[in-house]
Amino acid sequence: CAVLCDLARPAFQYYLQRFPSGKYRGEALATVAMCAHAVGEFAAEIAAREGFLQEFHDAARRDPMLLRLAEAYEHSNQPAQARERYSQWLLEFPDHTLRADILMRHGILSGVQGGDTQATEDFAEVLRLSRDSRQRALAHAALAQSYARRDDCAAALPHLSAVIEQ
Repeated sequence: CAVLCDLARPAFQYYLQRFPSGKYRGEALATVAMCAHAVGEFAAEIAAREGFLQEFHDAARRDPMLLRLAEAYEHSNQPAQARERYSQWLLEFPDHTLRADILMRHGILSGVQGGDTQATEDFAEVLRLSRDSRQRALAHAALAQSYARRDDCAAALPHLSAVIEQ
């Protein structure tokens, strides 16, 4: 991948400069983003993915592009932007099969940023949606911790019991 990106990235960057509204702009932005990610250049990846999402609203690749953008923000230590993009994804794709996974990420970021109420909502929805034992265990642990911090032992107890049962 790195060798291909060494060749492809400069060519697509040139294409974007030479033909700013060219027919293959979406492909060029996606390739630049992928290649920037491969070498850990998250600022370049973010710029390319943001550009893609701003220009191609109905694109079939919007779902993975938005997720990868959120991940790029996480990798570049910008949790507020990552959380915002995960929120956007959750709104745009309410019935997606990855919803529980994204709720987990969103809940973790919300909890870290002091959004305890949002984190609680996210993890409660994970419990409602997921049958994956690992996701359920993490959601129970997060909910138990959240309720314990609020001194709500009655709400924490079923989640602590589920964690102990594991």
